[in-house]
Amino acid sequence: MLTSSVHRSGTIPYLAMRIALTASAPPLQNPKTAAEILDEFKTFYYDSALCGTAPQFQLTVDFVPPEKLVYGTDHPYAPLPAVKFFTAQVEGGEWKGHNPELFKRDNAAKQIGRASCRERVFAGC
Repeated sequence: MLTSSVHRSGTIPYLAMRIALTASAPPLQNPKTAAEILDEFKTFYYDSALCGTAPQFQLTVDFVPPEKLVYGTDHPYAPLPAVKFFTAQVEGGEWKGHNPELFKRDNAAKQIGRASCRERVFAGC
């Protein structure tokens, strides 16, 4: 079962501090501290669907642990040229602290209750 996830991951990491610092203001009056809200944002899974440019995705990579990143494209709802552009932006980067195999398949496979793709291949499934 998937836990909380964020679509288009370039947005929340960019806005997280602003959201966390203003959540306690009227009329919201959230009882959590800014640090607690930021920590909660870091428990979500973030997909790469149309997440923008390489710097936007790097912001996500810097914001959450690598095991919280999953691959996404928005296909078939986004036009194919857009999907190709954004996918190239994400796949063309060399992300600090980022294991591309986790991002491309293993994180999602674990979330849907299956063995990672690599384990299934070696098990002969």
